[in-house]
Amino acid sequence: MYRQVAAEQQVAEAIDSARFDVEIVHLGESKSRIGEAQSAGVTSVPALAIGEQPFHIDFGAAIADLKYGEITMKQLFLAALCAATSTAALAADPQVPYPQGYRDWHHVKSMVIEEGHPLYDSFGGIHHLYANDKAMNGYRKGTFSDGSVIIFDLLEAIHDGNAITEGARKVVGVMHKDAKKFAATGGWGFEGFGGGDRTNRVVGENAASACFACHTSQKAQDYTFSKLRD
Repeated sequence: MYRQVAAEQQVAEAIDSARFDVEIVHLGESKSRIGEAQSAGVTSVPALAIGEQPFHIDFGAAIADLKYGEITMKQLFLAALCAATSTAALAADPQVPYPQGYRDWHHVKSMVIEEGHPLYDSFGGIHHLYANDKAMNGYRKGTFSDGSVIIFDLLEAIHDGNAITEGARKVVGVMHKDAKKFAATGGWGFEGFGGGDRTNRVVGENAASACFACHTSQKAQDYTFSKLRD
């Protein structure tokens, strides 16, 4: 029994915490969660539920036995160690946090993209780049450490009276460095917040195709296009 329990513990510890939100629920103690496990398709414990797909690792006890109390001490011990949970699910790709207070960060550069530019349809307007302290160190060194954040703040460009002024915010683009969480996209997490609204994520799981694909050409510069200016 000990070797069996140890093996189940190793399974739990081997799950990549960067990709999965793991919760171990002791159904023998938390019987109020049994219905939740059953909804995930779990019929016996110990088991692992990933999304709506259950994986029954071994047979220690039937869910019905847990529910109605017909369970031996051995089964209870196994269930308590590695019981299934519907929330031990495959997590969505790690989210890039909203860059609170970025307007107080270092201003890197500004640019106006006008009609006729190849990126006009996607990025037409005025954009300002901001960087936090770690990102500023990265610009100077050529490589960016975890925690570096670069902001692409895109606004409408208003042409009036021979001047170009800022209009409404179109999107707040974010590059957030975390080599482990975002290994699939060069160590950078990419997100866009439509209209600057922190609840309106416009990139989400499409970061690889919508953002990183364009940045791959800049691998020598740690996947960034911008540089510091005097």
